[in-house]
Amino acid sequence: MGVRKGVIALVIVAVATIPLLPVFAHADDARTLLAEHKAFVGWQFGDGTFHYLRETGRIAKSTGVGTDRDATLTILRANTVYRITRTATATGLHEDNGYTGNVFWQTDQNGFIRQIIGDAQKAQIAEQLILTEATTAFDGTLEGNATVNGTPVTIVRISPAIALPIDLYVDPTTGAYKRVVIDPNGAFRSTIDILSYVDGPFGKKFIGSYKKSTSRYTTTITSVEAPSSLDPELFAPPHPTASWSFDPSTTPVPINYQPYNTHRIYLSVRINGVDGKFILDTGAGAGAGIFLTKGFADKLKLTPLGSATAVGIGGAVVTKTAKLDTIQIGGNTLRNVVCSYDPLSLDADGVLGFDLFAGAIVHLDLDAQTLTLYDPSDTDFSALAKGLPLTVDMDDGVPTVPMMIDGRIPVRAMLDTGNPTYVLFGPDLIDKDHLVTLSRSAVLKGVGGYEAVDCGAFKSISLGPITYQRAPACQSKALEGHTILVGVDFLRHFNYWFDYPDSAVVLVPRRPNAP
Repeated sequence: MGVRKGVIALVIVAVATIPLLPVFAHADDARTLLAEHKAFVGWQFGDGTFHYLRETGRIAKSTGVGTDRDATLTILRANTVYRITRTATATGLHEDNGYTGNVFWQTDQNGFIRQIIGDAQKAQIAEQLILTEATTAFDGTLEGNATVNGTPVTIVRISPAIALPIDLYVDPTTGAYKRVVIDPNGAFRSTIDILSYVDGPFGKKFIGSYKKSTSRYTTTITSVEAPSSLDPELFAPPHPTASWSFDPSTTPVPINYQPYNTHRIYLSVRINGVDGKFILDTGAGAGAGIFLTKGFADKLKLTPLGSATAVGIGGAVVTKTAKLDTIQIGGNTLRNVVCSYDPLSLDADGVLGFDLFAGAIVHLDLDAQTLTLYDPSDTDFSALAKGLPLTVDMDDGVPTVPMMIDGRIPVRAMLDTGNPTYVLFGPDLIDKDHLVTLSRSAVLKGVGGYEAVDCGAFKSISLGPITYQRAPACQSKALEGHTILVGVDFLRHFNYWFDYPDSAVVLVPRRPNAP
């Protein structure tokens, strides 16, 4: 499924359309440092040097001595339009993201497409401004000095209207960037260390090797070409490799919602002809959208395609990937879908997340204890879904919305039906915002095992007109910045319509005092 008809185009002002007007000298040295960087690389996006680019490289994981090659990388660019493909060397599975000229999009390993909108889109634009040498098209301000890997640098901040702010750590002796920080004071803060530059066509330089601070992977560009043209079809989003066939009668399927016991939502499905009980988990995002326990995987006699790493509550765990022939949910069937599995112990046979929702419209009715799947290609979502509409950020494959803690701190809230009770948050909300007093302890179980956490309560969390008082909350090392997980204790007050293909969720208030 591509970016389907009816999606509202997300039009931005492309960097190429920004006139590079003469700028008069400033009293500070920010423009001088940006000019030094431009001279160091020898070009600037939109100056006519490049119209098309093809970059190839690899993404590798450090192992203590050298690296293990984990994925190959191909980047195609046609002015502002681009497509990036990451292909796992062990399995041949690939994930893509890009910009069509109207829509920013991303796929998981099953090829299901999600749009990138809002601040997540601005974060993606910021990263592309860095990688395409567009940062020198903007005015900057000096933000102090620092040292990066032993090199003294000066920090220049640019604040493009089309992107999140970027701090550029410039080596004043060469003009090279040593580090960039996207959204330095915001919820999308991301630090990228630039390890080297590589020579490209016409004697120009490109960022050659870089690593995000939160990742164990290093990206290395091994070649850069400047072809005279590229086929426009190369930039189109791919078709999903997994596919749905829907029950034309849209008959609801029973769920088992346990408000007083496990606080989970269970769904019975048949995988490759074997019946199982699964947790319905909107928090299982892209990359871990369908997860099986090893015991259930053994029943299916799956042949592993390769390994992957899943990160969540409890830390990181190495999982196996495999391909499933069919997942049957009532009269609906999802075919040819990649899943992951490991020995994690659950009170179910696994979890169903992103890949269940990604290619369908889903109605979750806790009052009726049913789930109904609809074909998005012939369903009028707005006519069916009546309630509080939310435009959700699907950047990680988890529906994420802006919320407010204690009426004053904005956060990105991931709506996670697999989180039974607490609101989960990272240490920054304690260290920087002093939001909550932690007075008791708990143990959480997640994809990485168990994690001992400290807990308290927020005075309130608010989603638009909805306010939840005295929200129980626990600090988890799995989260950082102003991103939180909102679980069933909040979500149980609503029934839901999910339209992941159009980045939409509708909340329908349940009857008063519903469990």
